[in-house]
This record gives sequence, C-alpha cells and structure tokens, in this order.
Amino acid sequence: MQFSRFAASGVIGLLLSSQPFAADAFPALGSGSSAAKINKTTPGDRFLLWPIVLRLPGSLFLPRPAARLAAAEQDEPKAAEKEELAGAVLEGTVFSEAGEPLAGVQVELVAEGGLASRLAARSAFSDEAGAYRLAGLPSGTHLLRAVRGDLLAAEQTFDFDGGVRQADWTLAAGQTIAGRIADSRGRPVAGARIVAFSGPAGAAGHPAQSGLDGRFALAGIVPGAVRLRGEPLQGAEVERTFLLATGEDAEIELTVPASALIEGRLLGASPAALAKAEVWASGPGGEHRSGYVGADGAYSLEFLGPGEWRIAARAPGFPREASGRAIVEEGGAARLDLELGAGGYRLSGRAARAGAPLAGARIVLSSAGAFAGGATTGADGVFAIGALPAGSYRILLLGRGQAFTRELELGSDLEIELDPGLAASTQAELR
Repeated sequence: MQFSRFAASGVIGLLLSSQPFAADAFPALGSGSSAAKINKTTPGDRFLLWPIVLRLPGSLFLPRPAARLAAAEQDEPKAAEKEELAGAVLEGTVFSEAGEPLAGVQVELVAEGGLASRLAARSAFSDEAGAYRLAGLPSGTHLLRAVRGDLLAAEQTFDFDGGVRQADWTLAAGQTIAGRIADSRGRPVAGARIVAFSGPAGAAGHPAQSGLDGRFALAGIVPGAVRLRGEPLQGAEVERTFLLATGEDAEIELTVPASALIEGRLLGASPAALAKAEVWASGPGGEHRSGYVGADGAYSLEFLGPGEWRIAARAPGFPREASGRAIVEEGGAARLDLELGAGGYRLSGRAARAGAPLAGARIVLSSAGAFAGGATTGADGVFAIGALPAGSYRILLLGRGQAFTRELELGSDLEIELDPGLAASTQAELR
C-alpha cells in the first residue's frame, strides 16, 4: 500500500468467518509505534481498527502479540467514561402534562452561529419509557430544547462543566388548527402541504397534508399570531394570518386560485368499463393533461392553459375513442360530455414505400382546411385515427423527405394503404 501523507486513520471491516472467534484469537494490528485492536468477535459484526498511523513510503499492518492486546483493553476507557471525557451528559425523562412518559421527543442543543455550528449540535430521542441520554455537551451555558411535532416545544438553560446532569421535561399539548383547503370554485384541493408558523420565533410546526376532501388538522400550535400556509401539488401557494386565542382551537378555510378546467361525463359505458376508462387532453403549445374518471363516468381535467383543447377518452370494450373540443379562458371552466361507442368512424391503414413498411411517418388528417386528427405509423407502418364524423377529408403522409396527399370520403370505418411509390390509381381501399 502506498500513502501520500502522515495520518492517523482507522479501518472498518466485517467479520466473515462462519465460526465464532475467541477474544484472544485476534492479535493487535499496528503500524509504526501505534497499536489497534479488533473489538468484535462474532461473525457478521462490524469492527473498527483505531488508530493506524500511515507512514511514507508505506507500511503494512503487522501482527502483534495477543498479550499486548489484553493490556490495551485494560487501558481503554469504558463507553460511559468516553462520553464524559468528550463532554457533559444530560439525561432524564420526558413526560406529558398528565405525567405519562413520551416517546419520540427530540432533546437537542440549540446551536448558535452558522451552518457548521448547527451541524455540530447534539440531539437525542426519548424511548418508549420517555428516557433520553444526551452526551458530548460542551462546557458553558447552553440552551436546550425538547420538541415533538404534535406538542408544544419546551426550552431550558443549563450550565455544563463536565459530568452527568439530570433533567426531566414536561411537554404540553398545545392547540389545534383544523380546516379545509379548496379552490375558488369550492372544489377540495387534495394532497396540499399545510404548515403553521407560530410562537415568539415564528417557528414551523409539524406539517399536515390535506385529504381527498381537502380537510387537514395541525396539533401543538402555540397560541397567538399564526401564519398558515397551503402548498398545493400544482398551482399557487396561499397564506393566511390570524390570531389563535389561548385555550381555543381554530377552524380555518384556505382558498387557492382556481385553474382552468374542463369537466364532463363519459356516457354509454358500464361501471366496470368506466373503472378502467382513460381521459386526456391535448392543447395549445403541445400541452397534454390526463384526468381521473369516476365510477359514475364523471371526469375532470385541471391546470389547463387558456385556449382550445381536444378531449379524448377510451374504455375497454369500445373499439373507438370518443373525442370533442372545448375552449377555456384563463381560470375558467368548460363542460364536455363524451359518448363512448358513438364517437364516429375509424380510419386505419398502412403506410409504405414501394411495398416496404414506412415506420415513424406522420399522418395528418384535415377537413374543410381544419385539423381533424393525426397519428404516427408504427414499425409495421400501421396507423389508426378514431372518432371521426362522416365527411370529406384530406390525408397527408409525411415521411423520409416526402409528402403525399390523398382525398377521401368517410361514411363508415375505412382501411387504406398509402404508398408514395405507387400511382394514385393503384392506391387500394380495403374494407
């Protein structure tokens, strides 16, 4: 092994033997004048070798007599002694106002200064019996805090000068804020993150999430001025500031601006088919949205931009997709019901070049100069466009640097072959 500098280092490893080891089976490992030991003797245990001094140009870990390992073990301080050598220890129990032990309470040293100080702060959590032990506390006067998201935080100041201190904590329940978050149309906003800022420092409490009905509840709120923020999964955030009176809980409504939406109902299908139905929208600038279809066929497409949108839906057992168009204004709403199984006719076929499949070609269908539908051919050159009303159409094939157009009349389902390499008179229409 080659090392680039002098360093005191350590080695971490895992015992892999299938047999247990006796403690004296491990000789000390050393480099130079320093010694290290393996302190685990059970297969599967991790071990730490410390310290290892690395020297230029390099050195090997050399075995040392087991007797010296035993001597090192006698000189090594116990875990509790190490804690005390590293700083003061604070231990005790956390209780509720009713005198019951509280688990999961974080007792922490409140750090001052910059990021490095905050990262170095000490903390410990209470166990099922409410007990905690916080070690490595620096000497001096320090502020400590006990926190759990659903309770009011408590703070105490201590003077540390090594040794072990006892301190119990009692956390109060605080107050509750419940409410509902909805958009300006009164529709519930599900999955929004709700957080309250309260107390002298305006600290953030444990956040909650709104349910499908938009309801939420927050516990452990400090009475006084409260700033409540709602953060929807999509759309703008909303904040509301109010005064929470001591001893009183609050019911709060949060309202976010409504986005443009298109809603409606899928008709002509059974509940079993509607359970697997899909609905989606294509709009300005190539935007796409998908929506949820309820058991009664009701659907909604939200967070739409203003403009014209094409809505399409399909369900198992229906060979054609149903489609229609709707225009929405900024923040507005439109309604469009779609009839499954009555979505017009289906145009399908195959695109080819001199008989060979033309993959990845773009098929564009227009009627009276307006876009009526489109598709892209698969690897076999096959395409399909559904939900077309009867009438006259122009079909445009774009692929491999060529464009090919054809006029057709649609009065039933139609299958065609498009091949720019063949004369127009040989283009076959196949029923």
